Amino acid sequence: MNPDDALDLAYAERDRIACLDLAGAPRAFGWRVELDRAKRRLGLTRYDDQVVSLSRHLIVLNPQSAVLETIRHEWAHAVVGEGVGHGPTWRHVAIVVGASPTRLAHDVVAPPARYRAWCTRCQQVLPGGRHRTSAALRRPTWTHTGRCRGPLLWIDTHNNARAALDGTPLPPDAQAAPTTLDHPANVDIDRQVAS
Repeated sequence: MNPDDALDLAYAERDRIACLDLAGAPRAFGWRVELDRAKRRLGLTRYDDQVVSLSRHLIVLNPQSAVLETIRHEWAHAVVGEGVGHGPTWRHVAIVVGASPTRLAHDVVAPPARYRAWCTRCQQVLPGGRHRTSAALRRPTWTHTGRCRGPLLWIDTHNNARAALDGTPLPPDAQAAPTTLDHPANVDIDRQVAS
């Protein structure tokens, strides 16, 4: 879906919901919609500055129905207010505004992670990964949670994966492996990507 179309849709939904017979619905009318760079969640409600934020990356990858579901989900959060979470009050409002009263969406496509973990003991590239690097990924303290408990190396799949982030050279069979496991991920409707 085009990001500009998603913004228009979000504002149209806000105006529609503000007219519903819900106690907090008029409060949502003053809220703004923004696009962000998130890759592990599709939407977010920020109560402090009254913003519903949508992921620019995930909007483009997903159909209008998934984006509309997220928009309605986030507006339900705006209506019920901070601190309610996904409890009974929020679930009731979600149903009234036309959203599914669930936290997880398993049909949302997310971009593959740039940084993938490779186990040096069992030679396995682990599913999931990270979209951004940090100093913590460069430290050799990560271990595989599988049976082997081998040390992990983090691989940058965008740079031909010839070396781990800590500079350790990879054997030839590990250099091609990270890009072969990319797959759509499940996304939390609040929209954290669930690997």
